[in-house]
Amino acid sequence: MTRKKKALIFVGILATVGIGYFVYTNYINKSATTSKKSWAFKDNHWLSGATNKLGFIGATKPPFAVADKITIKQNAGATYSQYDGITSISSITKVGNEWVITIPKMYRGSTPVNGGVITSV
Repeated sequence: MTRKKKALIFVGILATVGIGYFVYTNYINKSATTSKKSWAFKDNHWLSGATNKLGFIGATKPPFAVADKITIKQNAGATYSQYDGITSISSITKVGNEWVITIPKMYRGSTPVNGGVITSV
């Protein structure tokens, strides 16, 4: 085998390894290492001026953006299990010292305080 052929084979191997590494670091590995965002809420919240009037209120700023797909999971004993499940965020607002995430579901009525967790999908 000539020196030129060896050099071409070496360059080909380097290119293949480089492309494989690029695909792994930019596509495959990202999905494996991306962690879901989560936010603990204290209670559901009636919103008098909103169309669907359902929000979830918590003490810290949520790590989400409007239109993000989320999953709502209330703590055990929640009155309205209809609030749980996958939905999207309609708005995020600060009310006093607390934050409210609004979702496109109808508020069903007053209940005892029941928190939970919202996670990204």
